[in-house]
Amino acid sequence: NSRLLHRKRPTTIMVFGCCRSNDAVTESDGGLQGASTVSAFNRLFSTSGSNNNHNQTDDNPKQNDDNDVGYDCDFMGIHVPLPTFDDDTLAPHVLRKSGFDQGDGAWRRYIHYSVATNRERRQPICVALNIDQARLKTGTGRGAWREDDQVGREYQLNNDYYQNNDWDRGHLANRSNAAWGDTFQEAQRAADDTMVYTNACLQHANLNQDEWLQVENWVKTLEEDANDKISVFSGPLYSRRASSSSATQFLQPPGRPAAEIPAGFFKIVVFVDPEQHQQLA
Repeated sequence: NSRLLHRKRPTTIMVFGCCRSNDAVTESDGGLQGASTVSAFNRLFSTSGSNNNHNQTDDNPKQNDDNDVGYDCDFMGIHVPLPTFDDDTLAPHVLRKSGFDQGDGAWRRYIHYSVATNRERRQPICVALNIDQARLKTGTGRGAWREDDQVGREYQLNNDYYQNNDWDRGHLANRSNAAWGDTFQEAQRAADDTMVYTNACLQHANLNQDEWLQVENWVKTLEEDANDKISVFSGPLYSRRASSSSATQFLQPPGRPAAEIPAGFFKIVVFVDPEQHQQLA
């Protein structure tokens, strides 16, 4: 489903949702359900191919880099801030570290995007990505998946959770959408920087390689924006039955803690409306 919203400022917001089942989502259990995450966006905007490759991994964890500038709130020429997670439902579950210097320590910076992590679920709460369509580069290779040492391996699901099953490492900051820069080398480095487990959720292969991929491709080729610049917020939704031990809700590799499987995903696409932009000019 999609929903088109308009603000008084010259910005268009499109909201997409993809679910793996008919499970409802809720914020009632305080477990940082998708509905709670989307409610953070309500506050925010009221104020302002196959990805499977199960066996390709890298034993060299990602290290922090001064060039990982992260999501830029002023990227589109209009200020679109990161959502905050400061209410009683959300705050206890957000991973905060002193090395995370965006959003009061809640957001880890990468190239062109930033990630907020759920410390219990060990998957992203939300990923915020800037896309410069004019500088996108095609033909970038796919790097190896790796852990992020700055986040800590105890707060991310590694390849153990994606082997010999139907679950893909579902990118939230899409690799090809992040592959932009002034040179091909810059674009390749940005694409490689999406290949971290902190940027992935357990996502069924059928969804990852079909509906979710179609939405990501639509975003990349979007023509409704005024300046070739787009900001995208993506994240998981969870079932209200998440407290049960149903096999449809949890995945537990041998010798590893169980991980909760999202019931669906949201993607919020923000861009400058060309007609309103021209009127303001």
